[in-house]
Amino acid sequence: ANDFAGFPAARALMANLASGFTMYFSPLLLLDSPWVGGALAARPNATIIQLLTEPQPGRPRAWTDQLDSFKPPYAGSAIWSGLATPIENLETREQILRWWASRISELLWIVSDPTRHVDRNGVYEPSIQFGVALTLERIFVTAVEVMCLKTKDEFIRKILLFDFLDLLQGLGMGNYERNLSHTTQHELWVLLKQTLPENVSRTFSPIIDGAFDALLQLDSGFWSAASRTPNNELLIRRKTGIGQDPISLDRARAQYVRVLRNSTHGFSDLANNPRNLSYLANHTAELDNKLPDLVWWYLIRILSNPMEISRFGGTRGN
Repeated sequence: ANDFAGFPAARALMANLASGFTMYFSPLLLLDSPWVGGALAARPNATIIQLLTEPQPGRPRAWTDQLDSFKPPYAGSAIWSGLATPIENLETREQILRWWASRISELLWIVSDPTRHVDRNGVYEPSIQFGVALTLERIFVTAVEVMCLKTKDEFIRKILLFDFLDLLQGLGMGNYERNLSHTTQHELWVLLKQTLPENVSRTFSPIIDGAFDALLQLDSGFWSAASRTPNNELLIRRKTGIGQDPISLDRARAQYVRVLRNSTHGFSDLANNPRNLSYLANHTAELDNKLPDLVWWYLIRILSNPMEISRFGGTRGN
Protein backbone atom coordinates (compact mmCIF):
# COMPACT_ATOMS: atom_id res chain seq x y z
CA ALA A 1 0.00 0.00 0.00
CA ASN A 2 2.81 2.41 0.85
CA ASP A 3 4.56 1.72 -2.46
CA PHE A 4 1.37 2.36 -4.36
CA ALA A 5 0.65 5.58 -2.47
CA GLY A 6 4.12 6.86 -3.26
CA PHE A 7 3.85 5.86 -6.93
CA PRO A 8 7.57 4.86 -7.07
CA ALA A 9 7.35 4.00 -10.76
CA ALA A 10 6.96 7.73 -11.50
CA ARG A 11 8.99 9.15 -8.63
CA ALA A 12 11.55 10.90 -10.82
CA LEU A 13 8.91 12.17 -13.24
CA MET A 14 6.86 13.65 -10.42
CA ALA A 15 9.74 14.96 -8.33
CA ASN A 16 8.42 18.52 -8.40
CA LEU A 17 5.07 17.51 -6.99
CA ALA A 18 6.92 16.46 -3.85
CA SER A 19 7.07 20.20 -3.18
CA GLY A 20 3.32 20.58 -3.53
CA PHE A 21 2.27 23.15 -6.12
CA THR A 22 5.13 25.56 -5.60
CA MET A 23 6.29 25.33 -9.21
CA TYR A 24 2.97 26.85 -10.35
CA PHE A 25 3.56 29.96 -8.25
CA SER A 26 7.33 30.29 -8.66
CA PRO A 27 7.13 32.22 -11.98
CA LEU A 28 5.19 35.05 -10.35
CA LEU A 29 7.97 35.55 -7.79
CA LEU A 30 10.49 35.67 -10.64
CA LEU A 31 8.69 38.23 -12.77
CA ASP A 32 11.40 40.78 -11.97
CA SER A 33 14.29 38.30 -12.29
CA PRO A 34 17.12 38.64 -11.32
CA TRP A 35 15.20 40.13 -8.42
CA VAL A 36 13.18 37.73 -6.28
CA GLY A 37 9.74 38.81 -5.17
CA GLY A 38 9.11 36.33 -2.38
CA ALA A 39 9.48 32.81 -1.07
CA LEU A 40 7.46 29.60 -1.22
CA ALA A 41 6.96 26.74 1.20
CA ALA A 42 4.96 23.54 0.79
CA ARG A 43 2.72 22.34 3.61
CA PRO A 44 0.14 19.53 3.72
CA ASN A 45 -2.84 20.68 1.65
CA ALA A 46 -1.37 24.16 1.23
CA THR A 47 1.27 26.25 -0.51
CA ILE A 48 2.49 29.16 1.61
CA ILE A 49 3.56 32.26 -0.29
CA GLN A 50 5.49 35.09 1.36
CA LEU A 51 5.84 38.29 -0.62
CA LEU A 52 8.83 40.48 0.14
CA THR A 53 8.11 44.13 0.83
CA GLU A 54 10.56 44.94 -1.95
CA PRO A 55 12.03 42.41 -4.43
CA GLN A 56 15.63 41.57 -3.60
CA PRO A 57 18.53 40.68 -5.95
CA GLY A 58 18.66 36.94 -6.29
CA ARG A 59 22.43 36.67 -6.52
CA PRO A 60 25.51 38.94 -6.72
CA ARG A 61 26.64 40.40 -9.98
CA ALA A 62 30.03 38.69 -9.81
CA TRP A 63 30.67 35.00 -10.42
CA THR A 64 29.04 32.89 -7.77
CA ASP A 65 31.80 30.28 -7.81
CA GLN A 66 34.98 29.37 -9.67
CA LEU A 67 33.14 27.11 -12.10
CA ASP A 68 31.56 30.19 -13.67
CA SER A 69 35.01 31.26 -14.87
CA PHE A 70 35.06 28.28 -17.23
CA LYS A 71 31.84 29.24 -19.00
CA PRO A 72 32.55 29.67 -22.74
CA PRO A 73 31.95 33.11 -24.26
CA TYR A 74 29.00 31.97 -26.39
CA ALA A 75 27.10 31.06 -23.23
CA GLY A 76 26.78 34.69 -22.30
CA SER A 77 27.53 36.53 -19.09
CA ALA A 78 25.72 38.32 -16.31
CA ILE A 79 23.88 41.29 -17.85
CA TRP A 80 22.57 43.55 -15.13
CA SER A 81 22.98 46.75 -17.09
CA GLY A 82 19.67 48.00 -18.45
CA LEU A 83 17.58 45.90 -16.06
CA ALA A 84 15.26 48.28 -14.28
CA THR A 85 14.71 47.95 -10.54
CA PRO A 86 11.17 46.70 -9.81
CA ILE A 87 8.75 49.52 -9.07
CA GLU A 88 5.42 47.79 -8.37
CA ASN A 89 4.41 48.26 -4.74
CA LEU A 90 3.45 45.47 -2.38
CA GLU A 91 -0.29 46.16 -2.68
CA THR A 92 -0.17 45.79 -6.45
CA ARG A 93 1.84 42.58 -6.20
CA GLU A 94 -0.71 41.18 -3.76
CA GLN A 95 -3.47 41.94 -6.24
CA ILE A 96 -1.51 40.19 -9.01
CA LEU A 97 -0.97 37.21 -6.72
CA ARG A 98 -4.71 36.90 -6.06
CA TRP A 99 -5.40 36.93 -9.79
CA TRP A 100 -2.64 34.38 -10.42
CA ALA A 101 -3.89 32.09 -7.64
CA SER A 102 -7.44 32.17 -8.99
CA ARG A 103 -6.23 31.22 -12.47
CA ILE A 104 -3.97 28.44 -11.18
CA SER A 105 -6.93 27.13 -9.17
CA GLU A 106 -9.10 26.91 -12.29
CA LEU A 107 -6.29 25.37 -14.33
CA LEU A 108 -5.61 22.65 -11.76
CA TRP A 109 -9.33 22.03 -11.30
CA ILE A 110 -9.59 21.31 -15.02
CA VAL A 111 -6.45 19.14 -15.04
CA SER A 112 -7.68 17.09 -12.06
CA ASP A 113 -11.17 16.51 -13.50
CA PRO A 114 -11.21 12.87 -14.73
CA THR A 115 -14.18 13.47 -17.00
CA ARG A 116 -11.94 15.57 -19.26
CA HIS A 117 -9.42 12.78 -19.84
CA VAL A 118 -11.24 10.15 -21.86
CA ASP A 119 -10.57 8.05 -24.92
CA ARG A 120 -12.59 8.20 -28.16
CA ASN A 121 -15.30 6.07 -26.57
CA GLY A 122 -15.71 8.46 -23.66
CA VAL A 123 -14.03 6.11 -21.18
CA TYR A 124 -11.70 7.59 -18.58
CA GLU A 125 -8.06 6.98 -19.51
CA PRO A 126 -5.68 7.68 -16.60
CA SER A 127 -2.62 7.68 -18.87
CA ILE A 128 -4.03 10.71 -20.70
CA GLN A 129 -4.55 12.60 -17.47
CA PHE A 130 -1.11 11.65 -16.20
CA GLY A 131 0.50 12.79 -19.45
CA VAL A 132 -1.29 16.15 -19.42
CA ALA A 133 -0.40 16.77 -15.77
CA LEU A 134 3.28 15.98 -16.32
CA THR A 135 3.49 18.10 -19.46
CA LEU A 136 1.86 21.06 -17.76
CA GLU A 137 4.16 20.72 -14.77
CA ARG A 138 7.17 20.59 -17.08
CA ILE A 139 5.98 23.77 -18.81
CA PHE A 140 6.02 25.68 -15.53
CA VAL A 141 9.32 24.20 -14.39
CA THR A 142 10.97 25.06 -17.73
CA ALA A 143 9.62 28.61 -17.49
CA VAL A 144 11.15 28.94 -14.02
CA GLU A 145 14.51 27.76 -15.37
CA VAL A 146 14.34 30.37 -18.13
CA MET A 147 13.67 33.08 -15.56
CA CYS A 148 16.36 31.98 -13.13
CA LEU A 149 19.03 32.11 -15.86
CA LYS A 150 18.12 35.60 -17.02
CA THR A 151 21.45 37.15 -16.00
CA LYS A 152 23.52 33.98 -16.10
CA ASP A 153 23.34 32.15 -19.41
CA GLU A 154 21.56 33.45 -22.50
CA PHE A 155 22.54 30.38 -24.52
CA ILE A 156 20.86 27.88 -22.19
CA ARG A 157 17.81 30.14 -21.92
CA LYS A 158 17.34 29.85 -25.67
CA ILE A 159 17.74 26.07 -25.54
CA LEU A 160 15.09 25.99 -22.81
CA LEU A 161 12.80 28.09 -25.01
CA PHE A 162 12.98 25.33 -27.62
CA ASP A 163 12.01 22.79 -24.94
CA PHE A 164 9.13 25.03 -23.89
CA LEU A 165 7.82 25.30 -27.46
CA ASP A 166 7.98 21.52 -27.81
CA LEU A 167 5.93 21.14 -24.63
CA LEU A 168 3.31 23.59 -25.92
CA GLN A 169 2.98 21.49 -29.04
CA GLY A 170 2.60 18.41 -26.85
CA LEU A 171 -0.39 20.05 -25.17
CA GLY A 172 -1.97 20.75 -28.54
CA MET A 173 -1.42 24.51 -28.32
CA GLY A 174 0.20 24.83 -31.71
CA ASN A 175 3.49 24.16 -33.46
CA TYR A 176 6.48 26.45 -34.01
CA GLU A 177 4.92 28.11 -37.03
CA ARG A 178 1.83 29.12 -35.11
CA ASN A 179 3.46 30.00 -31.81
CA LEU A 180 6.26 32.04 -33.37
CA SER A 181 4.02 33.95 -35.73
CA HIS A 182 4.27 37.54 -34.59
CA THR A 183 1.14 38.38 -36.57
CA THR A 184 -0.95 35.69 -34.86
CA GLN A 185 0.45 35.78 -31.34
CA HIS A 186 0.72 39.54 -30.95
CA GLU A 187 -2.86 39.93 -32.13
CA LEU A 188 -3.95 37.40 -29.48
CA TRP A 189 -1.99 39.33 -26.85
CA VAL A 190 -3.60 42.64 -27.84
CA LEU A 191 -7.06 41.09 -27.59
CA LEU A 192 -6.29 39.35 -24.30
CA LYS A 193 -5.05 42.55 -22.66
CA GLN A 194 -8.51 44.02 -23.13
CA THR A 195 -10.00 41.31 -20.89
CA LEU A 196 -7.31 41.24 -18.19
CA PRO A 197 -7.58 43.32 -15.01
CA GLU A 198 -5.83 46.64 -15.55
CA ASN A 199 -3.06 46.02 -13.03
CA VAL A 200 -2.40 42.55 -14.46
CA SER A 201 -2.12 43.94 -17.99
CA ARG A 202 0.14 46.77 -16.84
CA THR A 203 2.41 44.44 -14.87
CA PHE A 204 2.99 41.85 -17.58
CA SER A 205 2.98 44.13 -20.61
CA PRO A 206 6.63 45.32 -20.42
CA ILE A 207 8.18 41.85 -20.40
CA ILE A 208 5.74 40.34 -22.94
CA ASP A 209 5.97 43.32 -25.29
CA GLY A 210 9.76 43.16 -25.04
CA ALA A 211 9.68 39.48 -25.99
CA PHE A 212 7.46 40.19 -29.00
CA ASP A 213 9.87 42.93 -30.08
CA ALA A 214 12.71 40.39 -29.84
CA LEU A 215 10.68 37.95 -31.95
CA LEU A 216 10.19 40.59 -34.62
CA GLN A 217 13.90 41.47 -34.55
CA LEU A 218 14.65 37.99 -35.85
CA ASP A 219 13.61 39.31 -39.26
CA SER A 220 16.57 41.68 -39.40
CA GLY A 221 18.87 38.67 -39.22
CA PHE A 222 17.85 37.60 -42.72
CA TRP A 223 20.66 39.62 -44.19
CA SER A 224 20.79 38.81 -47.89
CA ALA A 225 18.88 41.23 -50.12
CA ALA A 226 19.52 38.83 -53.01
CA SER A 227 17.36 36.25 -51.21
CA ARG A 228 14.32 38.53 -51.03
CA THR A 229 11.46 38.86 -53.49
CA PRO A 230 9.94 42.23 -54.48
CA ASN A 231 7.20 41.42 -51.93
CA ASN A 232 9.86 41.09 -49.20
CA GLU A 233 9.46 37.33 -48.96
CA LEU A 234 12.45 35.11 -48.29
CA LEU A 235 13.67 32.75 -51.01
CA ILE A 236 14.43 29.33 -49.56
CA ARG A 237 15.85 26.37 -51.47
CA ARG A 238 13.70 23.29 -51.87
CA LYS A 239 14.59 20.02 -50.18
CA THR A 240 15.59 18.62 -53.56
CA GLY A 241 18.16 21.41 -53.92
CA ILE A 242 16.57 22.47 -57.22
CA GLY A 243 14.68 25.75 -57.25
CA GLN A 244 13.50 28.10 -54.52
CA ASP A 245 10.22 28.87 -52.77
CA PRO A 246 9.13 32.31 -51.52
CA ILE A 247 8.33 32.25 -47.79
CA SER A 248 6.78 35.09 -45.79
CA LEU A 249 9.05 36.46 -43.08
CA ASP A 250 6.42 35.58 -40.48
CA ARG A 251 6.66 31.95 -41.53
CA ALA A 252 10.40 31.98 -42.22
CA ARG A 253 11.06 33.23 -38.70
CA ALA A 254 9.38 30.19 -37.16
CA GLN A 255 10.99 27.76 -39.60
CA TYR A 256 14.42 29.19 -38.86
CA VAL A 257 13.96 28.82 -35.10
CA ARG A 258 12.82 25.25 -35.73
CA VAL A 259 16.07 24.60 -37.62
CA LEU A 260 18.03 26.01 -34.69
CA ARG A 261 16.08 23.75 -32.37
CA ASN A 262 16.91 20.71 -34.48
CA SER A 263 20.56 21.74 -34.58
CA THR A 264 20.80 21.16 -30.83
CA HIS A 265 20.80 17.47 -31.76
CA GLY A 266 23.66 17.89 -34.23
CA PHE A 267 24.32 19.45 -37.64
CA SER A 268 25.13 16.30 -39.62
CA ASP A 269 21.54 15.70 -40.75
CA LEU A 270 20.96 19.41 -41.36
CA ALA A 271 23.97 19.50 -43.67
CA ASN A 272 22.22 17.03 -45.99
CA ASN A 273 19.06 19.11 -46.30
CA PRO A 274 19.35 22.04 -48.75
CA ARG A 275 16.26 23.69 -47.29
CA ASN A 276 17.68 23.76 -43.75
CA LEU A 277 21.05 24.95 -45.04
CA SER A 278 19.28 27.72 -46.89
CA TYR A 279 17.76 28.99 -43.63
CA LEU A 280 21.11 28.82 -41.86
CA ALA A 281 22.95 30.57 -44.68
CA ASN A 282 20.42 33.39 -44.83
CA HIS A 283 20.47 34.36 -41.14
CA THR A 284 23.12 35.82 -38.85
CA ALA A 285 22.08 33.39 -36.05
CA GLU A 286 21.80 36.27 -33.60
CA LEU A 287 18.78 35.98 -31.30
CA ASP A 288 17.86 38.78 -28.95
CA ASN A 289 18.38 37.89 -25.29
CA LYS A 290 14.76 38.82 -24.53
CA LEU A 291 13.36 36.19 -26.90
CA PRO A 292 13.10 33.47 -24.19
CA ASP A 293 10.83 35.81 -22.23
CA LEU A 294 8.12 34.64 -24.63
CA VAL A 295 7.48 31.97 -21.98
CA TRP A 296 5.61 34.70 -20.08
CA TRP A 297 3.17 35.18 -22.94
CA TYR A 298 2.38 31.49 -23.13
CA LEU A 299 1.93 31.19 -19.35
CA ILE A 300 -0.52 34.10 -19.33
CA ARG A 301 -2.26 32.59 -22.33
CA ILE A 302 -2.67 29.24 -20.54
CA LEU A 303 -3.85 30.82 -17.31
CA SER A 304 -6.31 33.10 -19.07
CA ASN A 305 -7.91 30.26 -21.00
CA PRO A 306 -7.04 26.76 -19.71
CA MET A 307 -9.61 25.30 -22.08
CA GLU A 308 -7.31 26.22 -24.97
CA ILE A 309 -5.34 23.08 -24.19
CA SER A 310 -6.74 20.72 -26.78
CA ARG A 311 -7.28 17.83 -24.37
CA PHE A 312 -9.81 19.98 -22.54
CA GLY A 313 -11.93 20.81 -25.55
CA GLY A 314 -10.07 23.80 -26.91
CA THR A 315 -9.03 24.20 -30.53
CA ARG A 316 -6.06 22.01 -31.38
CA GLY A 317 -3.21 24.03 -32.81
CA ASN A 318 -2.07 23.44 -36.37
